Amino acid sequence: MGKLIFLQEIDLKGSPVVRSHIREDVVEEYASIYKKEKVKMPPIDVFTEDNKVYLLGDGAHRTYALISLKVKTVEANVHKGGREDALRFALNANERHGVRRTRDDKRSAIREAITQWPKSSDNQIAAICAVDKNTVLTVRDDMEKKGAVKPEPIRTGKDGKEYAASEKTSGKKSGQVVNSPTEPKDNVGSPIPSFAKQYWDRADEVA
Repeated sequence: MGKLIFLQEIDLKGSPVVRSHIREDVVEEYASIYKKEKVKMPPIDVFTEDNKVYLLGDGAHRTYALISLKVKTVEANVHKGGREDALRFALNANERHGVRRTRDDKRSAIREAITQWPKSSDNQIAAICAVDKNTVLTVRDDMEKKGAVKPEPIRTGKDGKEYAASEKTSGKKSGQVVNSPTEPKDNVGSPIPSFAKQYWDRADEVA
């Protein structure tokens, strides 16, 4: 069960935009559905940090349909979080339901994700956006050529480790682990097992 919020409290300009554009035909279709009292549309999803201003995470077409009808309130699932949380939710939401994403929609989503998390690996961006890794690679390359984002030679994978993005930009073999925060090393460069790290951290105290 959602919560009724005022449409004017939704910051549409500040909300993440993951579709290439809002389709007017879909807005009109949803508006006609809302007019039918027996047909119930699912709640939209919004994020807030102060319960005063809401960022749209899912339901842009539904929101614009209600605005066109001059409706004042909308039923919403309210989540705690800011723009980054709303973006992460939005990037994946349209793959699960709603208007089927076009090729441009997917590329728009990828651009938003790379802009927000430029140091994330292509695999991680692909997982967040529910797209193919090769598409992410193509979009990132295009963004770098246009200067939309700067090249990131070292990127973070889903496992939290840092990897070389490519031999050309980092001087290391692509996919090579550069830094692993989960595997600290001792004075001679040997990995410290996780069960022994607590003792290693207290070495000075023991001495």
